[in-house]
Amino acid sequence: MKKQTIVLLAASAFNLTALFAQEATPTKTDKKCSFHITEVQLQNGFQLNPMPHTNLLDFQAMAPNSALLATDFSSFSLANRQATGGSFHALSVGIKFKKSNPTLRLGIAYLMNNNLNMAYEKVIKYAYDTLTSSQTGTQTILTHDSLYRYSMTNLSKQLRLDAALIFRTNESARWSLYAGVGASLGYTIESTTRIDYTIENVDRPKSKENTIDSRQTEIFENKNYLTSSIYAPLGIDFRMGKKREFWKHLHLTYELKPSINFVAIPEIKTATVVGMVSTGGLRYTF
Repeated sequence: MKKQTIVLLAASAFNLTALFAQEATPTKTDKKCSFHITEVQLQNGFQLNPMPHTNLLDFQAMAPNSALLATDFSSFSLANRQATGGSFHALSVGIKFKKSNPTLRLGIAYLMNNNLNMAYEKVIKYAYDTLTSSQTGTQTILTHDSLYRYSMTNLSKQLRLDAALIFRTNESARWSLYAGVGASLGYTIESTTRIDYTIENVDRPKSKENTIDSRQTEIFENKNYLTSSIYAPLGIDFRMGKKREFWKHLHLTYELKPSINFVAIPEIKTATVVGMVSTGGLRYTF
């Protein structure tokens, strides 16, 4: 199923690009072109999302045979929940139906997502030595704190087809701004839940040696699922050259994508998460 999904999405993106390229090339009998490819863009960055609401029952559903999650957590405290996120990579082409704005940007994106996080922890103090004063006979007990932590994470790798309508300011200027509206639809190619149990000596200097004394890890494969989002691309564009032909067509970009993401994890529920994607990129115009 994973291989079929990858092939299907990749073939769709390739065929779509080839179709646009074919339509954009004027023939001998038709010199006019209704639309043409104006750019190719590569983007790399990261995404950051507030932590969706989750609980122990969710992770027990995603890891039903976990021995670690069978622990009695009544003596543990729920750790502060971290934000979720991951890496973002996209390749797209820009298409114009006229010489003026807007540009239709079509492409494919690859995401590595940390969807859900949760952790239980407790600290136990241990005595490991006793010092006795040779003068007074006073005894001092030396102790260290050990942190016991159960960390739970749901991870996914996704392929998405992406479309956005981009409006730009003066495109011939060295600097320009752009904004628009976009949407993406994709499917996970790998979905896993990881459970880690660690014992850490918190008094040991982290700069000197590893503070983890013990670690146990369980990894469970989950069902793949559909993902989607709507977003508003907001960016700044810098043309790298004024004279040399190559550099006149090469642009550096920085883009923010405030987004609403819809994640339908089969084992538990559909989550709606507001997030942000931040990317840097290269754009080559024709």
